[in-house]
Amino acid sequence: MPRIVKEYDERRIDFLEATKLFFFTVGYEKMSVQKLTEQVGVAKGTFYHYFKSKEDLLCQWVIHEMTPKMDSYYTVVNDPNLDAATKLSIILKKDSDWSLEHLDLLLALLKAMYTGDNIRLRAEMSRQSAILSQPLFEKVIVQGVQEGSFKTKYPKEVSHKLQKIFDLYGEDLAKIILNQHQGIDVQYEEALRTVRVWQEIIERVLGAESQSIQLIDDGLLKQILKQIKKQHTTTAASKKEMSLQSI
Repeated sequence: MPRIVKEYDERRIDFLEATKLFFFTVGYEKMSVQKLTEQVGVAKGTFYHYFKSKEDLLCQWVIHEMTPKMDSYYTVVNDPNLDAATKLSIILKKDSDWSLEHLDLLLALLKAMYTGDNIRLRAEMSRQSAILSQPLFEKVIVQGVQEGSFKTKYPKEVSHKLQKIFDLYGEDLAKIILNQHQGIDVQYEEALRTVRVWQEIIERVLGAESQSIQLIDDGLLKQILKQIKKQHTTTAASKKEMSLQSI
């Protein structure tokens, strides 16, 4: 068959999609350039036409995954009809809505990120999140200060720190979701209390009024926990039935 020559951007996307596959299956540390090129169907040397190294690939993959989400966030941030607190709450709600709509993908991503093999993935996602989101947060915080809804004296500096706070909040939420997925029953009230603690921390850092920022809708949090528990129960029952059939 004649060799199919793909456009540069299309081939680059092939590498990025193969990277996602390996993150979810073998993990970053066990993913090799050789395995990637075999998956894409090109010679090993082709990899270096697109990426300087495996670490460069990781950085570009994270940016590739985050850019569409950031674009949707800027649509909210640039809306002149919304106040700052509402903008921040809408951005956070977008994340929550996505989590429910793509629950299977979310679970796969969390399991991939919170394993030893993918610690670099988690670190790079955090680093790139900070780079991409800092201008966005700064714009919202400055607006909030101008409106009088945020009372921090250091909007630029706080915008740098806010992503780190969201990372810590995300880690706590990931533990709750993964525990529920593994059959460790998490009470809704316990999960809600964790969210409320982080909500209060963020409000105090911004100098915002209590309950002015919502990290996740209470009903949605309950729905996510319920759906994950249902999935675990169904999977456990299926495994038990298969085990009995094999006897």
